[in-house]
Amino acid sequence: MTENTENTLDPTLSHTRGEPAPPLLTDTIGANLAATTERFGDRDALADVEQGRRWTYAELLADVRRLATGLHGLGLRTGDRVGIWAPNRWEWVLLQYARRCSRRSGSR
Repeated sequence: MTENTENTLDPTLSHTRGEPAPPLLTDTIGANLAATTERFGDRDALADVEQGRRWTYAELLADVRRLATGLHGLGLRTGDRVGIWAPNRWEWVLLQYARRCSRRSGSR
């Protein structure tokens, strides 16, 4: 097998540039969740079969807002780092959204 050096990244570069099309989305994760909830609020968004739990988008957004409010109440602010070890768990999904919610995105 021959090595294809044409598509190999240069390890000395600190960045690379991807294809310009399609353009990247400009809305935030929190704004995207809020917009998705507006369109599909009563549809399933998340399911944990093992624990028998399900969330519609409206329920997910409500729980995300509660968690974001709680994190804010603990003193966490934009730019703070939050660590969680919860691979493939619903708690990770809620925290991932909650830490990205802001009043500007309309999702809190």
